[in-house]
Amino acid sequence: MNDLRENEIKEQINTLFTQELIEYGKPIMQKFTKLMAYYRCAIMEIETKFNVLSEEFSLALDRNPINSIKSRLKSIPSMRDKLSRRGLHMSVDSIEQNLNDVADCAAIMSISRLATVCLRATTPKF
Repeated sequence: MNDLRENEIKEQINTLFTQELIEYGKPIMQKFTKLMAYYRCAIMEIETKFNVLSEEFSLALDRNPINSIKSRLKSIPSMRDKLSRRGLHMSVDSIEQNLNDVADCAAIMSISRLATVCLRATTPKF
C-alpha cells in the first residue's frame, strides 16, 4: 500500500512540475515561434523576388543566369552552439540581437551567363 501511495505522489509531482514548466515556457516559445515566422516570411519574400527575376530573365534573354535558388533557416541547435561559442546565452532577444545568419537565401548563378547579361545592359529590358 505504501508503494502505491508513493507512486501516486511521484505522479502528481511530475504532472505539477511538467505543467509549471509548460506554463513558464509558453510565452518564451510563443516569442521564439513569432521570430522564426518573421524569418520564414522574409525568406519567402526574397525567394519570390528571385523567382520573378528568373522568370523575367527567361523571357527577355536566351540564357537565364539564375541556375537555382536556395534558402535555409538556421536550426535551433546551431543557433545555440553559435551563441555559446560567443559566450552568450540562448534567448529570443539574444538570437535577434547577435545572430546575422538565422535566415539565408541565395540565387546560384552561372558566371558566364551573368557576364552576358551585364554586357548587354545593367537591367533587362522587358
